Amino acid sequence: MVQAITKVQEMDVKQKELLADEVFHAQPNLLGSFLVQTRLGVSLEKMEFLLDSLLVSFQQ
Repeated sequence: MVQAITKVQEMDVKQKELLADEVFHAQPNLLGSFLVQTRLGVSLEKMEFLLDSLLVSFQQ
């Protein structure tokens, strides 16, 4: 888990985008659940935290 957290923290925006594409192809509903949060009024700061959590989980 620590390795996945470190790996995601070291990623730049483009690398996170590519990983999000992988999530979309493997788990489209999971990424969709993340994306709908903006429509529910979740702040951008919280969205960033959610995205990092999603990417870390996917790395595991």
